[in-house]
Amino acid sequence: MEKNILLLAEENLSHLATLNLQMYPQIFVNISSQDGSVSIPAAKELLALQLQHKCNIQLMTNSSADPDIAWAWLLGKLAASSPDKSITLLSDNKALLSLVELCTEQGQSVQLLQIHTTATPAGNEEKSEQSVAGMIAEKEGRQRKNEQIINALMKKASALPYQVTEGKSVSTFIKEQEVGADHQIQLG
Repeated sequence: MEKNILLLAEENLSHLATLNLQMYPQIFVNISSQDGSVSIPAAKELLALQLQHKCNIQLMTNSSADPDIAWAWLLGKLAASSPDKSITLLSDNKALLSLVELCTEQGQSVQLLQIHTTATPAGNEEKSEQSVAGMIAEKEGRQRKNEQIINALMKKASALPYQVTEGKSVSTFIKEQEVGADHQIQLG
């Protein structure tokens, strides 16, 4: 298994869909929030990504006023605990480049994937949230329909394939089913 770790900030979650997440057995999302909370749209997007890519995404919240300190702490922690792993930072923050260079000087394999942002209409974020919610609702609908089909098949399979009209003993039934000489099939 590849030994890659992916780190990114909450504001870059939408870019995860463009990456091959199977390359990263460990994915950390760093959320900077004074109260340590996670927004509902971010939580929905994380859950949808985990479901879609079948991967585990770990959430790191920090209440630091300076997000660069949190990045330095996280990189230091991962470099110390996993020196043989390659760390990839997905960010549009060019200030992280100095952290990457420092880690590289220390012998840790760290790369910075810079995101080039372009001006987009404000409605795209709302559409993204709706599409994630739509994906979740669609998946739940498929699961519900599959469960209904499975239940119908289970009922059909558990029903008796024959109608019992009268009670006969097994030996009587077998005697009635014996094939006489006049009922034998001739093979040609």
